[in-house]
Amino acid sequence: MFRECFTFSKPNEQRSIPDSFSIRYHIGGGYDLVIYCDALHLRGSGPSLLKPSNRRTCPKSVKSLCFHLADVLVARLPRIAGLLLCSLFLASVMNAQTEPAKDPAKLQIATFGGGCFWCAEAVFQRIPGVKSVVSGFAGGTTANPTYEQVCTGDTGHAEVIQLKFDPSVISYEKLLEIFWEAHDPTTLNRQGNDTGTQYRSIILYSDASQKAAAEKSKAAAAGHFSSPIVTQIVPLTKFYPAEAHHQNYYNLHSNQGYCQFVIGPKLHKLIAKGVIPQER
Repeated sequence: MFRECFTFSKPNEQRSIPDSFSIRYHIGGGYDLVIYCDALHLRGSGPSLLKPSNRRTCPKSVKSLCFHLADVLVARLPRIAGLLLCSLFLASVMNAQTEPAKDPAKLQIATFGGGCFWCAEAVFQRIPGVKSVVSGFAGGTTANPTYEQVCTGDTGHAEVIQLKFDPSVISYEKLLEIFWEAHDPTTLNRQGNDTGTQYRSIILYSDASQKAAAEKSKAAAAGHFSSPIVTQIVPLTKFYPAEAHHQNYYNLHSNQGYCQFVIGPKLHKLIAKGVIPQER
């Protein structure tokens, strides 16, 4: 019913909802009610003076006109109120559509290696602001390496994780602080019982700002260790995701021996230190 009542200010424009509109409603007695709304100002200007319709002749006597108008308004008041509320609602909807939507924060990537990628993955998956973590290989020369090839030490690659994070929630600098806490950066090509160049400590930066942040963070972290930090800081040239069965490993295999005796205790230690939040 209301669609037939709308008279838009721009009838030839291809729009779902116009910037402004008027509603004309025949209330009887030879008179029309006209309501004007301007969406850009989030207001309805209210009904205009009742105007004579071309369909009928208005009463000649001013007195009879007043009584006639009063009778018509009383009879049509509920409909008039409904039309006015409808017009104001539509105006508010159009005003909301004119406000530009806020774009979500653009995710950034960080690439770290600190021993077995199963351990690093489990740690950073629990950091607020980290949206995804992928285990893989980087820092070497062999294209599309397999896990078995990397384990030989001949590819030059390290086991690493590449994560996507929301910089509006957590900064790259904060991720670096967690990186230093999550492994021992003073042992060359080894983490615990895992030995080999694939287990080396490494930061692979994506741009100059990440390089500067990594070098600054490394210098600041040096004072917290009794031995020199041996972490490499190198540019990221190519990241190769590991095979599917290496992804999300701890969450899927928490009862496996390595997860129970290595990853689990590390997570509990970091939770106790407040590095990662308490699991719910």
